[in-house]
Amino acid sequence: KKEKPTVFNKIKEFAKKHSVKAAVGGVVGLGLAINYLVFGNSVKRDKLSELERKTIKQMIDESDKDDKANALTMKDVDDYIKGNHNKFVIHEDGTLEILDENITKIGRFAFYKTNITKIKIPNGVTTICENAFGYCRNLKKVTIPNSVTKIGLVAFCNTSLKNVTIPNKCEYNAEGWSRSFPANCKVIIRNETN
Repeated sequence: KKEKPTVFNKIKEFAKKHSVKAAVGGVVGLGLAINYLVFGNSVKRDKLSELERKTIKQMIDESDKDDKANALTMKDVDDYIKGNHNKFVIHEDGTLEILDENITKIGRFAFYKTNITKIKIPNGVTTICENAFGYCRNLKKVTIPNSVTKIGLVAFCNTSLKNVTIPNKCEYNAEGWSRSFPANCKVIIRNETN
């Protein structure tokens, strides 16, 4: 009787295929495991096979049971790349503009490895998930409104951010390899009155 592959077995298989020499043990969070084992090995977003993309989507879906109706997801970005877009636009200068006023969450890996340079997160967004803007190496400026209450692990890892201002009631990870922002990024806490 063949066992149904677990999520972590899928990650291991995917990692092996791309010659990633790392262990799942010690990796915190499924999104981080995917990043650490799969995407961290310079696998280009546009070079992922359809099967690989479906596997990643399934892993993300299995780990995130929240209602995604008001979330920007990896699929939305893929649809945008294919020419179907109504939730956001990336301008020629790399500025990301979110058009859908109902968006409250930017999902795991949503804009991972895209060429955005600047973002103004709209008021109303409350959550920026794990690796939402990871490896956006040209990203130099982000504006985060007071509505944001949580920024996930490695949400802005490997970007070019030098400083960022966040609300004082916003949860984020400030230390270690899973920090929300790059190590050299200065995080300024904004008072509610600002």
